[in-house]
Amino acid sequence: MSKKTIEDLSKLLDSFNEATSYWLKNQSTTSSSTPNNNIRDPLDELTKIIKLIKAQTTKLGIIFKPDNLQKDPNTAYTTLQKFSETVVLLVSLVNHNLESVKISRLFHDEITSSVKLLLSSIHEISNELIEIAKEKNENDDARLIGVGKIWTNCDSLIELLDDGAGGLLTNKIKSNIGILDDGFDEFKEWAENPEELDDDPFGFSDDEDDDDKEEDDYDKPPVDKEEVSEFALIWVKKIELIRLLIASFKKSVPSNTDGS
Repeated sequence: MSKKTIEDLSKLLDSFNEATSYWLKNQSTTSSSTPNNNIRDPLDELTKIIKLIKAQTTKLGIIFKPDNLQKDPNTAYTTLQKFSETVVLLVSLVNHNLESVKISRLFHDEITSSVKLLLSSIHEISNELIEIAKEKNENDDARLIGVGKIWTNCDSLIELLDDGAGGLLTNKIKSNIGILDDGFDEFKEWAENPEELDDDPFGFSDDEDDDDKEEDDYDKPPVDKEEVSEFALIWVKKIELIRLLIASFKKSVPSNTDGS
């Protein structure tokens, strides 16, 4: 087999770039054809593919260093070819086999969303590699940043698959509890003593509105702060019950599930 030239590499890069663009635009959220029955555990296979993509990305980052690329385009060609074949496996598995796995819709959607982020970072680095092959970009920063993005997306996907549906649900609940806690203490403080805080205790207004509000305040009737406090404290109790309910629900979620 004859050695590949920089021109051959450029053609392969263009084809790969077009393919990643197409996959991003047409990534299926449901199974588009009969799944490959030879794959017994699609989620385990997906984890293996993601790990392989991360390893191959590391190799791409080294080989596509401008100095290395000009000296040995043949190695860059074969490395990119293997990388593109792995990405094809990723797209095929997600589009054709993921739907056959008995997992929750939440877990399924999170996987497909994470895969799309990974494909997006792969498409971005393909743009950078094209510029390097054309000798229009000798800056290592863009290439290394591209490699880093793929690593990050691979790590996130591997963590998602390792944690399973139970781990995902637990993280979602923790996030919601965190959002609730962020505003609850301040709301409770305001509800117990509204006179100690200004008319915008939670910082919803901006400076541009202040002048207009000063004029409007002259026309407003006085506010019964005791009545406001009583009403707000009712909601403090309700929110506390919601927090307890969410916290107890989080404890009931298994630490690891099969995704169902």
